[in-house]
Amino acid sequence: MLTTEEQSFLATNGYLNVGQLLSTEEVDQINERIYKLLQVEGDRAGAELADSKYIRHPKEEGADRLADLVN
Repeated sequence: MLTTEEQSFLATNGYLNVGQLLSTEEVDQINERIYKLLQVEGDRAGAELADSKYIRHPKEEGADRLADLVN
């Protein structure tokens, strides 16, 4: 729960620093999983964005992209 002061700061500034949420080990695990997904998906990584009739985001040169990670 946010304090009144935190809620006010968030409303005024549009962001709130809540501190470190993940450990270094958790971040490393996430990064490893992302790396593996990029390897498996290859050139089709993030294709859901380009194929969507609702979302149009060209893939920037040199950018890695994955999509639909929640589903």
